[in-house]
Amino acid sequence: MMKPVSFGALALLACAATSLLQYSPSALSQTVRANTMPESLKSIRQATGVCHKDDLPPGLAPLIQDVRPDMSCALTGAALAGLQRHPDTVLLDVRQESDFAAFHIAGALNPTLSDLHSKPYWRNKTTVLAGNGKAERELYSECARLKQLGYKDVKVLRGGLPSWLAAGQPVSGRAPSPVQAATLSAAQFWLESQNPDNLVLLDKDQAAFQNDVPFSVVMPVVTATSIGAMVEKARAAFKHAPLAAVVVVTGAPLPHEQAAALQRALLPMPMLFYAEGRAGLRRQVAVQKAVWQAQAHGPKLPSCG
Repeated sequence: MMKPVSFGALALLACAATSLLQYSPSALSQTVRANTMPESLKSIRQATGVCHKDDLPPGLAPLIQDVRPDMSCALTGAALAGLQRHPDTVLLDVRQESDFAAFHIAGALNPTLSDLHSKPYWRNKTTVLAGNGKAERELYSECARLKQLGYKDVKVLRGGLPSWLAAGQPVSGRAPSPVQAATLSAAQFWLESQNPDNLVLLDKDQAAFQNDVPFSVVMPVVTATSIGAMVEKARAAFKHAPLAAVVVVTGAPLPHEQAAALQRALLPMPMLFYAEGRAGLRRQVAVQKAVWQAQAHGPKLPSCG
């Protein structure tokens, strides 16, 4: 029988489902109803005063939870194509099960992140994590966590499946176009705008976004040459911080051929697109604030003493 859940817990779960901002990188592409608990929350235990034998040791828990993204994990699609020929390489596609069923790289497996933490199957392999190309900062953090858990060699497919498709690499199943795969919703763009390793570039007509995204840069024209110049300036200014992705913000979706050409020209640098406007972003910010308030006032899981 299911244990009763407090009203505060239900409010927290409802807000979290509405926001579409789960802690795992693959969950960002998931669409859920406000009255449906997301898959990524179903494995979370109810907060009680009882310690469980499978809890992490007190000294290890903070170490595993609070890690900086390890950008050295980045692996290009071309490098992955070479590694796939080696029997000690395992490709783990951590996207939603439905996305994996639609298309995936041949030979990939589709475990959950909890599988990676709890099962030792792949720890002595060269392990490559592949996501949906969005919220990759968390995937680089996951790479660092797995190294702490004893994984011998962990990599992250840079740009995920969108970059793999943009490079013309093959997949099994029916894939969207690389541009479709790299297009952000308002919720996804909000998260990308919080990543200091991203370079957010604004079309000149979208300069007002600088009020919402302080570190964004306005481009006079959206071309491969102008974007490339912006990338080089960013690299020169922040030599210590490698760029994770370029996010291009326009008032309307770019013509498909133009966007695809930009993607190809920038490889292996991942490129993402956002064209839903400031109103969509502001709605998402309001939802996120509601989530933070629910988390601040919701039930807390007591530590094991």
